[in-house]
Amino acid sequence: FKDEFQSYYDEYCYEKNFPRELVEKYTILKCLKHTEDCETLLMKERDTGKKAVAKCYAKQSFFFSQKEAEELKNIGSNVLPSFEGEYKNQEYRCICREYIEGIPLDEYMINTHITTGLIEDIAIGLATTMKSLHDSKPPIIHRDIKPSNIIIKEDGSVALIDFGISRVSKDKAASDTFCYGTEGFAPPEQFGFMQTDVCSDIYSFGIVLSWMLTGKVEPIANPSTKLEKVAAKCCRFSPNQRYRNDSGLISALNKATRKYALHMRKIMIAFLLFFAAVAAAVAAGVTVRKAFLQEEEVIFQEPLIEKAVRVELDKPNGMITYEDLDKVEEICIQRENVYASEDEYYSEGGKWYAVAREDRVFGPITELSDLKKMPNLKKILIGANHIHDISPIKNLKNLEKVILCDNDIETMDPLANKETLIDVNFMGNNLNDIQAVSTWPSLKLLNLSETGSYDGSPISNLTYMERLDIRNNSDAYQYLNNLYVSELCMGASNQTDLECLKNVSHVERLFIRWSEIKNISALEGREDIVYLNMTGCTIEDLNPLFTMPNLASVEINVSSREEMENLISIYGEPSFEIIYTQ
Repeated sequence: FKDEFQSYYDEYCYEKNFPRELVEKYTILKCLKHTEDCETLLMKERDTGKKAVAKCYAKQSFFFSQKEAEELKNIGSNVLPSFEGEYKNQEYRCICREYIEGIPLDEYMINTHITTGLIEDIAIGLATTMKSLHDSKPPIIHRDIKPSNIIIKEDGSVALIDFGISRVSKDKAASDTFCYGTEGFAPPEQFGFMQTDVCSDIYSFGIVLSWMLTGKVEPIANPSTKLEKVAAKCCRFSPNQRYRNDSGLISALNKATRKYALHMRKIMIAFLLFFAAVAAAVAAGVTVRKAFLQEEEVIFQEPLIEKAVRVELDKPNGMITYEDLDKVEEICIQRENVYASEDEYYSEGGKWYAVAREDRVFGPITELSDLKKMPNLKKILIGANHIHDISPIKNLKNLEKVILCDNDIETMDPLANKETLIDVNFMGNNLNDIQAVSTWPSLKLLNLSETGSYDGSPISNLTYMERLDIRNNSDAYQYLNNLYVSELCMGASNQTDLECLKNVSHVERLFIRWSEIKNISALEGREDIVYLNMTGCTIEDLNPLFTMPNLASVEINVSSREEMENLISIYGEPSFEIIYTQ
């Protein structure tokens, strides 16, 4: 399917007459925006995987004159997205810049619990970014500052994108070369015959701030708060009556905030699924103040998660507030059932696995966006549902246990660099990537059983584990280097022996049940193993069991009884217990 998809896109690009060099260097992931004069494309470099954005201007477009493009290429990447290349043919001129990861402000405002303090932080961050742009040599005027061109990055900083109509400031110019901008956010002079300058971007900033405070794309007519008064001054008709520079604007913002001094608080981001219709409505200014400065009541996307929160809070009725969510530390759900504790989850929810696989019923949960509102969440136990995307929990800082068995998850990447994670269980998900495993320094328990095929090399970074389960179709068992583990469960589809255990420094309890392992000669003489479960295995030779001095208990098929009794007649009664199973 992937090859067919790429072939389709390549064909599409050639049909659209994009420069061949562009298509050969980049994989085009999707079209971010389409107009008659311009295509905005999200791309990935074929060799490195690095993402970029291309603004492809049609030959009839007046945007971004050749001279201004050359000037903007030389501006440092700390000011605007770095220039990645330019590609031309007779139909299109494509300018490629660095892709900035983050969430556009219009989407962020709709999907985040917004407070006045958060708006203050965003405003100061945006003004600071504008100052860097205007202070560059030569100065750059953005000329299209609007919510969709403002990115809230993961570290809380604010970035500007889409420099398609930006220009280098020319102090002596009487007017701009051309007049473009977004209606509502562009200043009056940008559509007339005056030269745009720093004050033009400050006007757009004022409209953005007004929009954040009121939900309306227009100047605030009767400002009452200090912050509203700052926004109103930015939006005055005459440029001479606005703040004359970014320093004056930032100073006014600091005095208007409760902190009084410039102090950028990192804005907590939770990625979630965004809907184009909602974003379009925000851009059109149809939302109202309540959409941003929310009341305390929390609206849940998943009723079952709301039920779990109420169980955790012991609050069966009444309004759930964001203050309530600060108290939530544990969510336990199996299928459509909610449990009050982790112990109850395992004892009652575990009964689901006693049902024949073809008769199992799954729960209704499809997304985790509700969890991003619970900053102190430590334990997530949600099994047997239809969760695919776990990015909403990416920024939860206190996670210790993530149990998401039997869902539709393909990657653990959003959990990368979680230093607090101790217990992770993705059993029954069709994973294609486990790179995040190598970034969890506190990890002690990991279950990757029945998780598909993938590169198992990140397992080599594990050194001390209480329990590790790698019964799957990956090659993870080949990377058990210098591992000290109390309990190890293994048995890949292509694994027939235990030679890999020669690289394991210590294992006390070993499970190879229901695997294709036949040869256990690698266990000969091992002093560390005290328990061995070989149920469901057809073992060719049981002699190594009698050479393991500390072996206390063995579980094997009843079909192996005759061979075992023959060995007992040779070696005598073993020191280990033998448990025969069907």
